[in-house]
Order: sequence, then C-alpha cells, then structure tokens
Amino acid sequence: MHKINDNYIEPLHITERGNTMARVLFLSDQHHPYCHPEALDFAKRIYEKYDIDTVINGGDEVEHHALSFHMRRPDMPSAQEELKRAIEHLQPWYETFPEVTVMESNHTSRPFRVALNAGLPTEYLKEYKEFLKAPKGWNWAPDITIDEVLYMHGEGAKGGAGGAYATVTKYRQSVVHCHMHSFAGIQWSATKQDMLFCMNAGCIIDPDALAFAYAKNFPNRPTLGLGVVIDGIPYFEPMPLGTKIKRLKKTRKVLI
Repeated sequence: MHKINDNYIEPLHITERGNTMARVLFLSDQHHPYCHPEALDFAKRIYEKYDIDTVINGGDEVEHHALSFHMRRPDMPSAQEELKRAIEHLQPWYETFPEVTVMESNHTSRPFRVALNAGLPTEYLKEYKEFLKAPKGWNWAPDITIDEVLYMHGEGAKGGAGGAYATVTKYRQSVVHCHMHSFAGIQWSATKQDMLFCMNAGCIIDPDALAFAYAKNFPNRPTLGLGVVIDGIPYFEPMPLGTKIKRLKKTRKVLI
C-alpha cells in the first residue's frame, strides 16, 4: 500500500489571505462507481464557496463490491468491470482536484485484504495510485493531522447518533472522519483545558445503487454531505437534495 512519508502538516505555509491555517475540504465516502451523480458538482461549489486550499479524501473512494467479504449480489458487475467503471468515474475527480491526500480505508483496501486472506504477499500487488490510475498529486495515508485536527477514514470512530462525542472523547483531539454513512454532523466537547470537536462528514454515495440495496429497509438512511474546516472551525455541508421524500423517489436510471 502506498503511504506518504510524513502525514503531519503543521504549520501550513502562509497563504495569500495572510493566515497560517488551512481551509480544508473533506470529501466523504464516494464508493465509485456508485457515487451520487450530483456529488462532483456539489463538491466544486463547496470548494469555491470556502476558497479551499487543501483537499482530503476521507477514503472508500471505491466500493469493490465484487471483493466483499459479505454477501455479493449475482446481478452486480465482476471485479474487473467494477474497477474499470470506478476508474472512469474517478477521472473527472482527478481532473477537478489534482492534489489530494486520501485516507486508507476498508473498502479501497479490499484487494489487499483478499490477498492476505488467500496467503498472497502484498508485494505481488499494485499500490493504490497504480491500480486506480491516480495522478501524481494523489497520495494515500492512514491519517493526517492539519492545524491539530486529525483527519481519518473512521474505522476507529464510534457510530450512532452520539458517535461524534464518543470519538472526540476517545482521541482527545479534534477529529474529522466519514465511514459511518448516517448521523453526519458536528459535536463539541469541552474540559477546563480544551474545547474539541468531532465531525462525521457522512457520504456522497448514490443510495439507490444496487451496491447499497442491503440498507434499503434500514431506518437510518445515508446522510449526504461534505465536511469543511476553515481556520480550525468545522462546517458540515449537506447536499441540497430537497425533502427526504423527494430524495427517495425512483425518478432516474441508476447504475448497476
């Protein structure tokens, strides 16, 4: 797996705005090729709205449904076809955001975990950048700290409605993650010594794709949105998709 050597950025260079803190866009779970069709345009708008200078991809940038350790649907694409489609869907993201730090994650790492499960050394496998045909500016890391805020995929975070509070209490550091698709948002925790936050940035998947059919009867649906941290202050930006009833209507053809 490809890892950048130094995953700690502090402090950042002084920008044209004259400050020394980052303006971070955190891209939540995409699960290509099953990303929401409006997600890229939404990300562009948020990038421009906040005058972003640093882009973090929270991981699970690809789904790898065909390599799942759970039930695999027979009406879904093969592993080869799914990877081909995922790379095609990632191309406009590569072009729009040429420099990105990507968090290592459970879905994207499935080829490595399948190989290890079969007894195959990872030395036989391609790195993320190579098999996803990513540009030079995309690099993978287990986590990254910017301005004392920890960015990660979220496998070590807590889920549920109170998960953000539990996570910041666990790490005693401000945290931004995704991984859990429901209950996105921000919670703060304060002591006499500090005041910290945790933001679950949700996801930007297509909830109608067959890859997520397993969750169609779950009471808690995916919370679609992105995370932003400006000068150390977090903001959750939900996708403007109208009412929940409108969002769940089957009004368009979805990718299988």
